[in-house]
Amino acid sequence: MACYIDLDGVLVRLHLEALRHYGVKLDEFPGQRRTMDIVNAETGSKYEDHYLFWSTFDESFWAFLPPFEWAHKLVIFAGNTFGHGDVYVATRPTHNPKSRSGKQLWCDRYLPGWLSSNVIMIKDKFRLATGKHDLLIDDSPENCRQFAQRGQSILIGRPWNGRPTQTFEKLKEEIHDACDKMVDLD
Repeated sequence: MACYIDLDGVLVRLHLEALRHYGVKLDEFPGQRRTMDIVNAETGSKYEDHYLFWSTFDESFWAFLPPFEWAHKLVIFAGNTFGHGDVYVATRPTHNPKSRSGKQLWCDRYLPGWLSSNVIMIKDKFRLATGKHDLLIDDSPENCRQFAQRGQSILIGRPWNGRPTQTFEKLKEEIHDACDKMVDLD
């Protein structure tokens, strides 16, 4: 039984900070749109692929992104529920190698030691699902859909994915429900 927690959009406030990096000042993310598309529309940029878009972010950008308000609570709750050795951060680095090192620095800075050493940099998170006893917590509907073909998933509600944002209490209920399903499978 393992729990995989996404970094960007679940523990870390990436999307608004990426907009600010490009000079787009917003207090909240404007609906179901890709970050790159918003930057193009707001600034007149012509980024056509993610490689170019994310290539301008240096290591310190990734290392000092602000955590979401209940990120620490989620990590502690997951550790208490699954056990420290069975909780992992699963994050997709960009093509820019500075995202990989910056994300690890973020984990070292903001996460407890037991979790900062359990970071998996991976493109296809569904490959981590070994069975219905594994859980992914992610803000990507596609990642959750793919993972749920072999394991369990919880989609964190965010403006860009169309699901209303959960309270931390609601998220805890969803994690408990997923754990109950795992027990029922035994």
